[in-house]
Amino acid sequence: MNTVQDSLILFPRSRRSQRVFVPITRDLGERSKKRAAAFNNAAAERFQSGDLAQARQLLMRAASLRPECAVTSFNLGLVLQYSNQVDEAMMWYQRSIALFNDNAQAHFNLGFCQRTLGRKSESEAAFRAGLKIDPRRSDIFLVLGITCVERSDPEAAARAFSRGLQIDAKHATLHAYLGTALKDLGDVEGAIAELKCALELDPQLEYARFNLVRALQVRRAQMDATLAPADGKSTGVGDGGI
Repeated sequence: MNTVQDSLILFPRSRRSQRVFVPITRDLGERSKKRAAAFNNAAAERFQSGDLAQARQLLMRAASLRPECAVTSFNLGLVLQYSNQVDEAMMWYQRSIALFNDNAQAHFNLGFCQRTLGRKSESEAAFRAGLKIDPRRSDIFLVLGITCVERSDPEAAARAFSRGLQIDAKHATLHAYLGTALKDLGDVEGAIAELKCALELDPQLEYARFNLVRALQVRRAQMDATLAPADGKSTGVGDGGI
């Protein structure tokens, strides 16, 4: 028998957002519960066919029958998020979390909504809350790291990207962002290694190529700066001997 959490298909799971839904498959016993389950399952069909308006109507009927159902609240949040009604989607995700806090995907989706509205500190908190429940999401560590970059915290960003790579060592974008964070932290050699790794995994990753060029330029400038004082001292001694 599935629980609310293990019924979830993650959203968005990878670079390509997937349309997903949480069907209610259990016999809930009482008539109102059965009707709410039927509305949820019918809404799932409408959602998959792209009829978001009808899916929303069905879910609202389910919510009126069972306002305490976290699954219905989550599904409403999802439909509204896909309908670009982000404020209302956030309300339903928050309600779902209040009813069932251990649904990591509700926290993640809430974070994506908050991020869309520019509420980055709140979105970061939502991502971290979700990762405490499900720490296996390399894609969420990527978004979390980018959020840290945007608030000018490359050290926290590097930690997030590194955690993501512990889960998926072949994630080219994570290598690229980690390399950029290391460059900002002054670890130029580490940055170059990560950016080269990103390009080996994905030669078309222009973000990695651009930042690799910049990292190589920084290394060259550091080498020139190291050599310059020695050259100047040598020239000074020579001049004094003339």
